[in-house]
Amino acid sequence: MIRHSPYFSLFGASMLAAFALSGCGGGDGAGAANRESTYPASGVVLYNDQPVEGAIVIFECLTPGKPGATARTDAKGKFTLSTYKAGDGAIAAKFVASVAKVTVEGEDTSYADTESPNYGKEPPLSARGKIKHHIPEKYTKTDSSQLGAEITTAGNKEIRFELKDN
Repeated sequence: MIRHSPYFSLFGASMLAAFALSGCGGGDGAGAANRESTYPASGVVLYNDQPVEGAIVIFECLTPGKPGATARTDAKGKFTLSTYKAGDGAIAAKFVASVAKVTVEGEDTSYADTESPNYGKEPPLSARGKIKHHIPEKYTKTDSSQLGAEITTAGNKEIRFELKDN
């Protein structure tokens, strides 16, 4: 039995959309020759001095039309940015950043279960569960997170986001 969370799918889709809209993409297609060079970029996310595992980190370039970068934190809160392919870093630029770690509580998963009669139907609001933010919600938006970093041609392997309660 396969189960997919509609909220996770929605969250995942929004993350992919942000990734795509920021000019990022994978593959080595025809546009690969025109891509800007990337440089090593990594860091750590801490919340109340503890590592944050499984958070999504999004870097949005402050220069319009330039690609952003994304990452997911590991058990130690560490991340490595990706722009065009996994772990390739970020372009040399200034970025604003956001960090999100959410789960869905109380969700009726029967709407995502391929063996359920509810599969494929639009779940009612009461079945969608509640999104729980594991870090303060202000960090999920670049306009309120107050997070950012600059990546130079030398790279930046010392990005440190120390998140605190509101």
